[in-house]
Parts: sequence; C-alpha cells; structure tokens
Amino acid sequence: MTRVSFRVGPQSLEQELPVGVELEIGRSDAPGPLKIRPSEANGKQTLSAPVRTLSQQHAVLRVTDNERVQVEDCGSTNGTYLRLKPHSKIELTGDSELLLGRELTIQLAGARWSRDRMLLGTELERPEELVKYLRAQLGPTVDRVFISPSEQVERSQGVHQQLRLALAESDQLIVQWHSTTQDVEAESWLRAVVSLYNSKRIDESSDSKSWDFTAVSAERKQALWLAKRVSQSGCTVLIRGATGTGKEVLANDLHNHSPRASRPFIAINCGAIHASLAESVLFGHARGSFTGATDSRVGVFEQADGGTLFLDELGELPLDIQVKLLRVLETKRLTPVGSSKERVVDVRVIAATHRPLEQMIEQGTFREDLYYRLSTIQIHIPRLDPADVRALAQMFLGSICELRSAQLSVSEQSRVSQLASSHSWVGGIRELRNALERYTLLRMDNRSPEENWRWTMEASAAHAISSSRPRKADEESKSPSAAENPSIHRGPASVPERTSLAIRKPIDNLLFLSILLDAVSNDPRVGISEIAERVSMTYQGVVNRLKALELRLDGPDMAQRIRLRMDEERSQIQPYADWLKHCLQLG
Repeated sequence: MTRVSFRVGPQSLEQELPVGVELEIGRSDAPGPLKIRPSEANGKQTLSAPVRTLSQQHAVLRVTDNERVQVEDCGSTNGTYLRLKPHSKIELTGDSELLLGRELTIQLAGARWSRDRMLLGTELERPEELVKYLRAQLGPTVDRVFISPSEQVERSQGVHQQLRLALAESDQLIVQWHSTTQDVEAESWLRAVVSLYNSKRIDESSDSKSWDFTAVSAERKQALWLAKRVSQSGCTVLIRGATGTGKEVLANDLHNHSPRASRPFIAINCGAIHASLAESVLFGHARGSFTGATDSRVGVFEQADGGTLFLDELGELPLDIQVKLLRVLETKRLTPVGSSKERVVDVRVIAATHRPLEQMIEQGTFREDLYYRLSTIQIHIPRLDPADVRALAQMFLGSICELRSAQLSVSEQSRVSQLASSHSWVGGIRELRNALERYTLLRMDNRSPEENWRWTMEASAAHAISSSRPRKADEESKSPSAAENPSIHRGPASVPERTSLAIRKPIDNLLFLSILLDAVSNDPRVGISEIAERVSMTYQGVVNRLKALELRLDGPDMAQRIRLRMDEERSQIQPYADWLKHCLQLG
C-alpha cells in the first residue's frame, strides 16, 4: 500500500492506495470535504475537489506494481506541475512549461501570458487588430472573440463561459470559452491586455495634474509609466512593494488621474481590522445584526461608491472574507451583515501588499482566484534608489522648512539630500522623512551640514536602543559640549514661553510604544489582547492606537518600525526636554 496526502487550502486528506489503483482527479462544482469515492462509470476511484482552476477531468493518479506513483494530465486547462526535490534535475521539452515558485514561468518557446505580450496591447491601433491578436494568442481555448455594441447582450448556446470587457470605443469585447473550467491566468492576462489597449485611446495631454509619486530611478519610472497607462481605465490594480516604498501615494495618484477623481477615495489598512469585524467594515451591517450593533453602518465599499477603494495590506484578510470580497468584485453586489437586501456598488479597487501572495497561495492562506482577479495589472515598486532618496529629500526638506519656518539654504538642502542618499533606509520613505525632520530640529548654525547630519544620525541610533546605559567619562568627552549645544546645561530650566499641554500626546504615545517594543522583543508573536492587558486598555483601544500610529504587528522589521515611530514622537518632545527633566527633579 502507498500512502498519499492531498491538500486544498485548510483541508487535507491522507489515503492508502493499493497497487494497480487508478484515481481520477477533477473538479467538483458543489462545496464539500475532500473524499475519495468509487466511480460508478468505470469502477475506478475518484477524488473531486471544489477548486475552480481544476478541470472536470484533470489528471489520473496510478500506483504501479513496484508501488511507484504515476500522474497523467488529462488535457487540463491550467496544467499539472511537479515540485522537484532540492538539487534534482529534469529535462525541459519543447512543449513543456516549468513553474518556479508559482510566479516564474519558463518555456523553450515564449510564455503565452508573458508581460511582453501583455504590453503589445499598447501597440494595437484598431479593435479589429485587438480581436485578431487575441484569437491568435488564446488559440483553441476559445470558441469566439468578437466586438459587440455595449448595450447588446450576446448569448450563444453551447458556450460554457463568456467574458465581456468594455472598450474605449463604447463597444464591448466578448470572449466565449470552450471549457467550463475557469482559466484564471488567461483571464487575468486578457483583462490586462484590454486595459492597456484602452489606455492608449485616452488623451493624456488633457491631464494637467501632477503626480505625487517620486520616480528618478529606472525601476520606479517603469512603475510610474505603467500607472499612467492604466490610471484612466477602470481595471483593478495590485501594487507590490516593501513597506515605505510609496504604495498608498501611487494609489492616490491613480485615483486623482482617473475619471473617478471627483468621487471618494477611501483607503483602509486590512491589517488593522480585527478578523471578527472585517465583514462589517468592508460591507457594512444592519442594526441589531450582532451584539453592539446599535445602528446601521455603511461599509467602505458603499462609502467609495462611484470612486476608488484602496485595500492596503491585502494579504492580512482572513480566507472567509476573501471569498466574499471575490464575489463583490465579480458581481458588483454586496449584502451587509444582518441584511437580506443586496446593494449594487460601482467601485474601482486598488490593492497593495508587501506579502508574498504566491507563497501564501501555496500555503493555503490566500485564494488563487482572488489573486488573479485583483492583479489585472500588477505594479512592482522597488526599494528606494540613491537617486530617488535625493529627490525625495529635496522635496521633504522644502516642505518641512516651510512648515516649521526653518531657514536652510539651497546649498545646505542639496548637501543634506546628498548625505541622505548614502544611507540605507530600511523603513522606507517614512524613516527618511523622520530623519530629515530631526535634522531641522537639531541642526545648529555654527556646525557644517556634515556635522549636523552626523549628530542627527547618532541621536537616531541612540534612540533606537531600547535599553541604553550612561556613557563612561572618556566617552562623554566625545559628545557635543554645552557650548556647542545649548539644550545641554546644568542650570534650572524655566517654563518655555509657548508651553502646551498638547505634548501629553507624544509623551503618552512614547510610553505606549516603549511597552509595545518590550512586548514584541520578548515575543514576536505577541497578540493585541496581551498588549491591551499590559497597557490597561481595551482591545479596540489598542487597535485604534496602532492604526493612529500607522503600525502593524507583523513582519520581521516590526521592532525597527516601532523604534522609528518612537524617534518621531521624541522629536516632538525634544524642544521641551530640559523643562521636562526639571519637572521630574522637583521635590
């Protein structure tokens, strides 16, 4: 007997299969658990799984006489792939396709759904050329590809599945598939080609608004170019990139340069929503639908009706909410929690994440069909290049000086921008801005920009240490003297002329962050409930505080992000440091 394991998302099944058995694997259109059943037609065994990307007859698994397992693909739509052992070898034949990490596809002949072939959509001039190109690319998987007036509803008997996409010429492109199986990769590629085709028909010269997204390096320019191409289309966009690369800025730009610019732009961080409240936050709820629902509430989808909804940190959504999100995207209809009445919404969705969604699909924590539905266009934003840092630093210094009425010469701003470009900004744009703000607060006129910058970065490094000790006497001689830094003195501190009790907020934030940092350092998996107990707050109070501080409890750089936020709070307290020390010494 050979023991075989099967897994679909959170479901798993282990089964012992005897020698000579043939197991037919295919799609089930009805939900249910994984189960092997005898086939009534031919006496073989069957395994049906409720997975839309499986064909009805996808593959056959056989156990040979020497108890080896063979798999034969039955002409499935989405293919059958093998994960190789480390350091093993395989020969790639001319009609084979190799999938690496669920993202990189390799073929001896060019990949069918490649980015290069997608971008050809911008070179097509007429609808007839688009139809001809799509027919050639989609090949025998489709029955018909044709243009029809938008108001006309086309139906054809014998066609199992039909996709309709609006064209810029007020017509619609209709693709009728042969198979009942959803080829999610082909459909996602098709939507991207049509979006890029439509983008060429938009007069970009009529768009006089500037873009806030800063792009100097070649990779960020490529991201901005693609965003400009699709800004005025209604397609969904998935923005990928590390924390602090400007994903929300680009999403806001996409909205402001779209026909929906006059309508709402609603941004929500999915990582800041508690799992039990996610459905209510997204789709709303009726009064009395659950304990505490004293009033009806409109969800963010309805708030963004006619405009754009930005789902930041998409990968944090629970699986059950992903299913409901997919339905809203496909039907443009939603049902609030506790209500039986459907509501129609017209929303363009832009999503963003720093998580490896392909790996999450493999682990069963993210739905593959939602991934392809959201990633009609994927825009990858790289980490900051030195050229991007210089441009951003110039922009931030200008705005900070204007806000704080600081006087920095053009040459000093240029030199500081150059110094900033030589630093590696792990926290991205936010960390860069915080450092520049500290510079304007701590700089002294009698020091050079290099000395001021070194002092700023040393102060930042000192703040990043969660438990620091006093320096030794020989080290104290290296620090700036009282003559150099008037904020260091021994005399009694007087109450500042413009003292405001508003500094209680950054002090309170700093205390909260120090406890949070200690909790995270002791247990990287610490939950909100444990933090709420330590700081004597409610669960929702901690959620709201984290949201206000723009922090998430995830990622390997979590402690670093907390320290950077602590630096920002310290910079607000810095002007009152001596007075606060004097207050603590009063007895």
